[in-house]
Amino acid sequence: MIGRYEQELVKSLLKQSNGKKGGAASADEDYNAHAARLLVMSEDEVRKVFNSAKASLAKGTISDSLWNSLVKLYICLRRSRALTGLNDSTKRKIDENLVEVLKLLFLMADNQEGEQSKRYMDDFVILLYNLVESDKVPDQAQHDKFKDKIRKIVYSEYPIYKKMKATEADSKTSSIKVESDQQPKKVLKPMEELKQEARTVQSLLQQANPMPMEAGELYYVVSMEWYLQWKHFTDYSNSIDGDTPMGTSTTDNGVEAKVVGTPGTIEAHPGVINNKEQIEKLQIENEPWLKHISDTVQLKLSCKEDQDFVLLPEAVWKVLHEVYGGCEILRKSIEAACDEDTQDKTYIVEVYYQKLQFYILPKATNHLVLKKPSGVFISRKATVFDFHKKVAEIFYANTQTRTVEELMAMSRIWRLDTGETVTELEREYQYASMQELPMQIRGKVLENPLQLIEDINVASTDVLLYEVKAIPSLVKNNMYVFIPKAVLDKSRATRGEQLIRKFGAGVSKEITEADLMALPLERCLESKSSRGGRCGLQNLGNTCFMNSVLQCLSNTEPLVKYFLFECYLSHINERNTLGSRGRLAMAYYELLYNMYVGEENYQAPWDVKNIISRRAIQFQGFAQHDSQEMLSFLLETLHEDLNDITKKPYIEYKDSNERPDLEVSQEFWDGFRKREQSIFVDTFYGQLKSRVECSVCSKVSITFDPFNMLSLPIPQAQKDLKVSIKYYPRSLLCKPKEFIFQVGEYATLNEIKAKIVENVPKEQAEDLPFVAKIKNKSVIELLDKEKFMKTYIERGDEIVAYERIALPENAGNSHFLLEVKIYQPRKSYLLFSSPQPIAHSRLFIINKKWTVRKVKFEIFKFFRPLFPSRNGQTGAFKHRDQEDEAKQLEIDYAYYFENKERPDNGLYQLLINNNLPLDIGVFTSSQFTCEFCGKNHKGQHCSFDVNDDVTMGEVLKIIKHDRDFELVAQWQANTIANLKPLENPDFEVINLAGQQMASSKHHSSGSGISIYDCLSWFSTEETLTGNDKWYCGRCKNHVTALKKMELYRAPEFLIIHLKRFSHQRSSFFSSKKISELVNFPIEGLDLSEYVLHNTQQKKGTELIYDLYAVSNHFGSLNGGHYTAYAQNPIDKKWYDFDDTDVSRMDPSSAVTKAAYVLFYRRRQKK
Repeated sequence: MIGRYEQELVKSLLKQSNGKKGGAASADEDYNAHAARLLVMSEDEVRKVFNSAKASLAKGTISDSLWNSLVKLYICLRRSRALTGLNDSTKRKIDENLVEVLKLLFLMADNQEGEQSKRYMDDFVILLYNLVESDKVPDQAQHDKFKDKIRKIVYSEYPIYKKMKATEADSKTSSIKVESDQQPKKVLKPMEELKQEARTVQSLLQQANPMPMEAGELYYVVSMEWYLQWKHFTDYSNSIDGDTPMGTSTTDNGVEAKVVGTPGTIEAHPGVINNKEQIEKLQIENEPWLKHISDTVQLKLSCKEDQDFVLLPEAVWKVLHEVYGGCEILRKSIEAACDEDTQDKTYIVEVYYQKLQFYILPKATNHLVLKKPSGVFISRKATVFDFHKKVAEIFYANTQTRTVEELMAMSRIWRLDTGETVTELEREYQYASMQELPMQIRGKVLENPLQLIEDINVASTDVLLYEVKAIPSLVKNNMYVFIPKAVLDKSRATRGEQLIRKFGAGVSKEITEADLMALPLERCLESKSSRGGRCGLQNLGNTCFMNSVLQCLSNTEPLVKYFLFECYLSHINERNTLGSRGRLAMAYYELLYNMYVGEENYQAPWDVKNIISRRAIQFQGFAQHDSQEMLSFLLETLHEDLNDITKKPYIEYKDSNERPDLEVSQEFWDGFRKREQSIFVDTFYGQLKSRVECSVCSKVSITFDPFNMLSLPIPQAQKDLKVSIKYYPRSLLCKPKEFIFQVGEYATLNEIKAKIVENVPKEQAEDLPFVAKIKNKSVIELLDKEKFMKTYIERGDEIVAYERIALPENAGNSHFLLEVKIYQPRKSYLLFSSPQPIAHSRLFIINKKWTVRKVKFEIFKFFRPLFPSRNGQTGAFKHRDQEDEAKQLEIDYAYYFENKERPDNGLYQLLINNNLPLDIGVFTSSQFTCEFCGKNHKGQHCSFDVNDDVTMGEVLKIIKHDRDFELVAQWQANTIANLKPLENPDFEVINLAGQQMASSKHHSSGSGISIYDCLSWFSTEETLTGNDKWYCGRCKNHVTALKKMELYRAPEFLIIHLKRFSHQRSSFFSSKKISELVNFPIEGLDLSEYVLHNTQQKKGTELIYDLYAVSNHFGSLNGGHYTAYAQNPIDKKWYDFDDTDVSRMDPSSAVTKAAYVLFYRRRQKK
């Protein structure tokens, strides 16, 4: 039923409706007939009213028709709520809509002025008073008190509107026009003042500590959208001096700035800090929580620092807030971890508060908010007392019937046991008679008021029981209706009793660890009701990533035996500070015991989570993480907890010095085992061979490193590329060729070279050609290492091949490769510009014993066909007697280059290419001086004025800087030579695009990428450059190097991590998840060809592995869900583990695009 006042409103609406239609009947006469028709609204109408109200509120334009529509919607909801037969879900939805309508009505009324505001507010207060006080009409005093109370509550829910009202109030006292979206007056300063503002902020950021130094330091959350616009407005990047503090670059860690306007203009003004739209992007939406008046904005867990927002120290906030104003989102620093040995503490800023849900029993029927689970957000460093008081203060603000102290005294908080829910308790309570009260429940009362919130082990999905005193007759139970159930402790069998149960009562010999590990796993089960590992794990709040890897490990048979048969007890290393001093191992044992021996359908891994959070700061809180990172942490920490080596010796490894791999690898493995000994090393650890070659001195370093997880890259399935490679013979008399290749994913460089040799004349096929990457017609990289061809191809690069002559086998280091660049000044508007490259560079194999004249002569010999000979005949494409040709070449060379009477030869000049490195100073940079002439060329080339009798070996010794010796043949602008064969060669096109490459030997299937493709890609050689340069002990410098990783020794249990998440350093937005399907076998993964230790021993041992678990990731890079598929080690059946849900599955369905971490076990010989 609806109240009398609401009936009056209905009649008023009917009058308005009839008036619009021109009807004469009154609302009194037609009420019964037309009320039902009026009080019906479709879902589309409801949605339209909500959207219109919010849009009008944002603009500040409220109309009577919109107000009447909201009132009509409110009365419709009240009438619907009074219907009988509604289920709980429908009632809850109606209640939520009622609350939302009331908020909108209040905000619309409170943001108007004059008589309209008074009329709206009177209607609203009476409506709400009718709802709460059962159809009573308030007097004026009650009206005003109720209105103030509601304003206080709503503004705590919507602080942004409170700020808007304050801004509007300020605007009434000045001539400043304030826009409806709470924008303050945008005051423009001179650009120099804005730059000074930027420098002030920069200085404060530099003075601030990168991390909090103590608990309680204040930080403020600022929208990244506002922050980037402010930087643009103040021209921050051009205003600051020197290096910028971390996280204050123009794009801020790769977040692209979507800014508007020109710096310093009104269009570029950032407005208030954290405006309404910016807050809506950060704030949690549609959450059923109660708010305290002092609560701040709660951020979505999906919002990331330096992507969606920045944290600014208090000093910076004060400077910016004083100028721009805005909504503050305050956060404080808390203690995150404390080192047990040094007592050093680590502090972090608590950005995301913990959500605590609670349910009130017994319920008060006249309070809608108490009829569903509610929640508050609170610091995890707050205490149980703080939480209890906060809830009491919220209730006091809503009722004011009792003091906060009285409300706390008449209530207590329960943490329910696993599997116990408030809905079940409520149902049992409703049907319980007085004789059955108080009811026993398995939960426990949170009696310690000083216990920290983070220690009560409550997930965001858990619901606490908030019990209030309700029945005075239950004096012995202090008027509470619930009482803790007397739980009989099941004393766990002692180790001796377990051994008797497993081996029989007649056991007399001493039981060894090997005896226990040889037992079947089902011996650990204590009853038919034991779950035997088919047990779910509760999601404690975004902990599906942890649950996924825990399920995979809990189905690793030797590991489960080791813990459940308590072999681990004698190996706990309490002195090892690299682990958790055994705490994680013991918590993991308790969890495994409950999962196998226990009888509950699921367990809550709180102890494991808490120990991990204290040990690893990155896993604190309840944000989403990577399951592979969690697995890596678990393997390392559990290993250290059970490491038998209490004092690790220092091991110094010798250089490989070309010793056999078998000898060197065993030396590394023995050294590793002297420091690391545990069940985890025996089970999961293998060995990788790493070969690194210096690109400067060719030093080769070979090491053998242990691993517990093999991270494999996923080759991207791309369409074949059509690649053009130009081929140049050593002589201009031979026609160049252009090869067209269809390059597949796995086509190699040597395959390309072999195809070229097959299609050139026999005299040009002495050796595989040089292949180089070309940019601006100059060689930038010689491709001489065996790689997949696609790894060489980049946008803007050309690939060029050069004929290569075969050198004698004993040539050694007696020759080097010389690049000769071909330049000429270009004519433009009757002027000649600086020399530009006109043709691809040419490569010459030079003997170090050759003199300078010999090199010059060889270059002249190459260019000889382009210009006339001394006797006037053109040398281009003329064939003469070889002896005559040699004599004529000598004559021509002497004529053009050794004729002192002819200083201008009309051809070209040989210069030394200026590729000197930069000498970087504090304010300026310049090139080093030239080693050949002692001058600074300032970008110009050096003349090749070296005595003709000097050998090239001596020339190379002159070079002191890190650069290659290269020459430039700079042709004269008005040369007598015909350069068209150089500039525009007539290529013979050879199309090989239709031919199949020999690279079909990989195991890829037509339906997608295979695990074998990933293994092949893993062992592909890569170039270490940029920030990844390798330190060469011989060069004493960080250098570009070639690195190759190979699987050398395979473990018993192989964990394969598919690298699905690709992160680029340049930009956050270039990061992505690789979602391609990777085919992997359930049974029969054959690694015989991929494990070097196996192939080198030549035993032909088959390394066959079978899958037993998979950690899956469903979703995108920024969010998603983790599950696990696993084969139970007892019944050998496959199960799908999705947090608390466990279901049977077909193993063939384990191969999906979501597969992320694979767990394989080596097949044992029968």
